[in-house]
Amino acid sequence: MDLERFDRQLLLFGQAGQEKIADTRVVISGLGGTGSHTAQQLTFLGVRKFGLIDADHATKSSRNRLIGMRPFDVEAKTPKVVIAERMIREIEPEADITIVNDTFLSEAGAAELARRSTIFGCMDRDGARLLLNEFACAYNRPYFDIATDTDKDGGRVTFGGRLMVRTGGDACLYCMDLLDRQAVRRDLASPERRDEEDAMYGVRRDVLGDRGPSVVALNGILASIAVTEFMVFVTGVPRAPKRLLRYDGARGIVNEPRDQPQSDCPYCTQAGTGDAEDWARHIRAGLGRWVR
Repeated sequence: MDLERFDRQLLLFGQAGQEKIADTRVVISGLGGTGSHTAQQLTFLGVRKFGLIDADHATKSSRNRLIGMRPFDVEAKTPKVVIAERMIREIEPEADITIVNDTFLSEAGAAELARRSTIFGCMDRDGARLLLNEFACAYNRPYFDIATDTDKDGGRVTFGGRLMVRTGGDACLYCMDLLDRQAVRRDLASPERRDEEDAMYGVRRDVLGDRGPSVVALNGILASIAVTEFMVFVTGVPRAPKRLLRYDGARGIVNEPRDQPQSDCPYCTQAGTGDAEDWARHIRAGLGRWVR
């Protein structure tokens, strides 16, 4: 290990902490706005073992936020995992990287989740978050879930986001009530069922859309909060990682809500009971095959 390279970090958590970072096997699901920031910061921090999972490719609208993207990636339709791998290798040429240009529900995606010791969820949709949360609980993996949020309430614009950290079997996205269950139900419905609901309620899917605002600075703030809590968790800096942190951009503050998990969570109670291949097979055979 090049100790001179990490000299300024060693002043905080020492060589032992730096070695723990280098030994941690990280998987990032979602390499868009928050995921690309997270990959970059983890590499600078000293992570050397990466699994990168994303089925999407770069588009012109990605250029406002996708860290490591270059103009030619638009025409080339470069996969986001390839952009992230390229960026990581420019920082650390000897990094051990596996890329999966598919969803985490694919055979390769599920295998990559199973290989890694720590999961970062950097996805847009709550349906995908619920399934990744289920995996983290069932296979007892530390899970860092990042979400940004923007809204308009009358004439007032709000923006911010939150980080949820699962390091044991005492809380998760579900029992902390951090998922929009209506959005989850729609995300995990079959295309036929979505069409039925649209016809029933008179809602056009092209009007609803799947996209929300995404701004590079906001993504960077939430990624930095997540990487900081990862650093605390791995190195033994003398405090426990925060279970839940919220960034309120309108007020310019980060706060720690005192929300408590619901009891008898169906996901937390299955901690450590699963098998990755069985989980992936079960999900792909059911609702999960429509998640993107």
